[in-house]
Amino acid sequence: MRKRLGEVEKVLPSGIKMYDGAGFIDFSRGVREAVAETEFALGFGALLAVFTVWIFLRRSRPTFIIAAAIPVSLIATFGLVSLAGFTLNTMTLLAMALAVGVVIDDAIVVLENIERHRGLGEDAFTAARNGTREIAFAATAATFSVAAVFLPVFFVQGLVGSFLRDFGLTVAGSVLLSLFVALTLTPMLASRMPPPTERAHGSFYHKLERSFVWIEEHYKQLLGWTLDHRAATIAVALVSLLGACGIGSRLGTEFFPPADEGIFFARIEAAPGTALDATEQYLKQDEAWFLRQPEIVGLFSAAGSSGGGNEAARHAETNMGMIFGTMRPREDRERSVMQLVRDARRELGAVPGRMIRIFNPSEMLSAGGSNQGSFEIEIRGNLELAELDRLAQELIRRLQELGGFVDLSSSLKLGLPEVRIVPDREKAAALGIDARSVAQAIHMMIGGMDVGVFKEAGRRYDIRMRLEEEDRRDPAQIGNLYVRSAKGDVVELRNLVDIETGAAPSAITRTNRQRSVTIGANLQGRTLGSAIEDAQRVAKDILPEGASIALSGQAQAMQEGARQLLLALGLGVLIIYMVLAAQFESLVHPLTVMLALPFAMTGALGGLWITGHTLNLFSMIGILLLFGLVTKNSILLVDYANQLRREGMDKVTAMRTAAPVRLRPVLMTAISMIFGVLPAASGIGPGSESRAPMAVASGAGMFSSMLLTLIVVPLFYLLFDDAADWVKRGFRRVSGGKPRVASAEKAIAS
Repeated sequence: MRKRLGEVEKVLPSGIKMYDGAGFIDFSRGVREAVAETEFALGFGALLAVFTVWIFLRRSRPTFIIAAAIPVSLIATFGLVSLAGFTLNTMTLLAMALAVGVVIDDAIVVLENIERHRGLGEDAFTAARNGTREIAFAATAATFSVAAVFLPVFFVQGLVGSFLRDFGLTVAGSVLLSLFVALTLTPMLASRMPPPTERAHGSFYHKLERSFVWIEEHYKQLLGWTLDHRAATIAVALVSLLGACGIGSRLGTEFFPPADEGIFFARIEAAPGTALDATEQYLKQDEAWFLRQPEIVGLFSAAGSSGGGNEAARHAETNMGMIFGTMRPREDRERSVMQLVRDARRELGAVPGRMIRIFNPSEMLSAGGSNQGSFEIEIRGNLELAELDRLAQELIRRLQELGGFVDLSSSLKLGLPEVRIVPDREKAAALGIDARSVAQAIHMMIGGMDVGVFKEAGRRYDIRMRLEEEDRRDPAQIGNLYVRSAKGDVVELRNLVDIETGAAPSAITRTNRQRSVTIGANLQGRTLGSAIEDAQRVAKDILPEGASIALSGQAQAMQEGARQLLLALGLGVLIIYMVLAAQFESLVHPLTVMLALPFAMTGALGGLWITGHTLNLFSMIGILLLFGLVTKNSILLVDYANQLRREGMDKVTAMRTAAPVRLRPVLMTAISMIFGVLPAASGIGPGSESRAPMAVASGAGMFSSMLLTLIVVPLFYLLFDDAADWVKRGFRRVSGGKPRVASAEKAIAS
C-alpha cells in the first residue's frame, strides 16, 4: 500500500497533497522496523557463531565447512515456511535468529570427531567415514530431541498457539535440515580437506591450543574430584535448583512485555450530558499539550463517538473523545512511548472536569475484554445496580491505595440523563392505538428511519427522515407528535403518554446470566501478575456472598496462555524422554540426559532476573526452546561413555575418559549458540522487547546447563547406573533365577 501512495497522490484534487509520511498512522512501521532489526540480529549472530568456531579450530577450511551449514539450513527452512503457509514475520525470523547458533551444532560435533580421527593417524576419507559413523547416533538423538520438544505446539490453541506454531515449526525444521547437512555435506567436504600445515611454535594457534589443553587438564582434575566427592557434588546441584526456585518466585509475570511502537491512544470522558462543543474544548487543550512535545509528529482526534454509527448514537456520547498520536522514529527522540504516556498522565490527569486515560497499544493485546486498559477484571452477581456500582467504586478505591494502577474506570455508568415515554395503555386501547404505533412514531421522528435510497452517478445514498434539530431538543416536544389510530383518526401523543426525565445506567451487561461490571486500568511500575494477585486479594475482602470476581481482557488471556504453555512444556519433556528412551533403548539413560533441564532453569531464570525481564509469553517460548537444546551436551557425554563401555571399559573409567574427550565439542556448541543469540539478547533496537527475553532465557540457560552438565551429569550417570544394578540384584534375589523373571530384570536394568 505504501508503494501505491505515489499513484494516489497523482489523482488528488488540486490543493490537496500528502505530507511527510512520518506523521501517518502507520501500524506497519513497528512491524517493518522489528523485522529489519531481527534480520540484523540473524546476520550478526551468524558471524559471532562462526567466529566462535574459528577460535576453537583456528583453521579457515574447517571453519568454512561448518559455516556452510548456516546458509544451507536456513535457506532450505524458507521453503518449509512457505510450504506450511507461514510468512516471514517476527516469529519465524526470530526463530531463525535464535537457531543460527544451533544449526551448526551437528556440523561442529561431526567435524570435530572427524578431526580427532585424523589426529589418530587416519587418512581424510577414512576419518570422515569413521568419525561420522561414530558420532551419527549422538547427533541424531540430540537433533530429534530439539525437534520433538515442539511437537506439542500443535495441541496449543488460541493466541499462544499461533505464536508457538510459527516459531516451533521454523526451529524444528531448521535443526532437522542441519542434521541432514551435518551427516552428508560436512563429511563430504571434510574428506576432501587437506591435512593441516605445521604451525610455528609460539604462534596464535599454539597459544590457544595450550589454553585449551590447560582447560582440559583442569577439567579432568575437577571431574575426578566430583566423582570422588559425591555428596558435595549433589549438594551443589541441589543448591542450584533451590536457587532457581528462589529466583523464579521473585520474577514478575505478564502476558506481553510493553513495546515501544511509536504510537499512543487516549480516551477522554467528560461529565454525562456534556455538550459536544465542551468536549471539543477539552480535546483542543489536550492536543495543544501533545503538540508541544518534540517527539510528536502527528495527531488525530475526534469528539463524540469514535466517528461511526448514526447521529443518535453520536449524540448519546457527546461527552466522549479520543486522540491517536504518532511519534518520531526511536533514534530521533529521547523519550519512549512509555515515558511520554507517564508524563501525559501526570500533566493532563490534573485537568478538572473530565477524565483522560492514555494507552500504549502494545499493552492492550488481548483476546476479548472491553479494552479499558492492560488490566481488566469483572465483578459478577445478580445484585442491584446501585450495589454493583458501590462494590466497583470500593474496589477502585482500594486498588488506587495500593499504587501502580492508573486510569482506573468502571464500565457501569449510573446517572446518565434519560427520557422515559410511559404510554397510557387503557386510553390508547380505547382510541384504537397500540403501543407499537406509538413507539414507531417516536423512533421515526426523533431517532430517524431510512425511508428510501437516492442514486446518482453510480452511488447510493440512504434517505433518512426525522424532525429538524430544533424540534427535538426539548423532550416535551415529543408530546406534539401525532399518531394515527386504527380508524384513521389523528391523535396527539400528549394525550396518550407521560414524559418523564431521570437518570439511568448507560448499559447493563450480563455474563453467564449474571450482571457484571468491568473494572479497567493501566499498569505503571508493576506487572500484570502482581496486579491480578492484589486485585483478587482485595476482592476477597470486600465482595459479599453472591458476588464473585473473574479475569477479563489481557489478564484472562495471560491465565489461559499460561495453562497452554505449561501443557506444551509438560508434553515436550515427556516427548523428549520417549524419543531418548527409544534411541538409547534404555529407561535410565534418558533420565541422566534430561538432568540438564532443571540445571538450565537456573541460568534461564537467573538471566531474566539480572537483566530485569519478566516471565512472559516470549521468555517462556525461549525456555521451551532451551529444553530441546540443553539435552545435546548430555547426549554427547552419555553416548560416548556407552560406546567405551561396549568396547570393554568399566563405567567409571568410561565416563572419566568420555567427558574430557567431549569437552571441546560441548564448549563449541554451547558457546556458539550463546554468541548466536547475543545480538537478540542485547535488547537494542525496535522489537527488542520481544526478542530480548526469549534470547536471554535460552542463552543464559544454555550457559548454566553447560557448566553444570560437565560437572553433575557424569556423577548422576554413575549414580543411576548403580541404582539400576541395585534393582537388578534385587530382582535376582526375588526371582531365584527363574527364566520368566529374567526378561523383567533386563527391562528394569535398561
